[in-house]
Amino acid sequence: MMKEIKRINTISLALVSGMVHSIIVAIFGFIMLIIPAVASMISLAAVHSEMAGLFAYMVGYGLVMGIFIWVIAVIISFAAGFVFGGLFGIIYNFVASRIGGVKVELKDVQE
Repeated sequence: MMKEIKRINTISLALVSGMVHSIIVAIFGFIMLIIPAVASMISLAAVHSEMAGLFAYMVGYGLVMGIFIWVIAVIISFAAGFVFGGLFGIIYNFVASRIGGVKVELKDVQE
C-alpha cells in the first residue's frame, strides 16, 4: 500500500536537520581537536626542560582556542542545518503541492 508525503512540518524538519548537523560536527570536531592535542602532549614530553614552560603554555593556549572554535562550529552548524532544513521543507511543500509528494510504501509490524 503506497502512501504519499503531502506536506512536511517545516519547523520540525529544520530542528531535526540542525541537530543532526551539530551532532556530526561535534563528533568529528572533537576527534579533530583531540588528535593535535595528544600529539602536542607527546612532543611536550620530548622538549628540553628550558623550553618546556613556553611550549606547555602554547599547547594550553592552543587547546583552549581549539575548544572555543569547536563550540562555535557546533553552534554555527546547528544554525546552518536549521536554515537549510527549513528551506528544504518550504521548497518541498511548494513542489509537493504542484506535482505530488514522495510516495512511500509502509508496512505494519508487531513489536
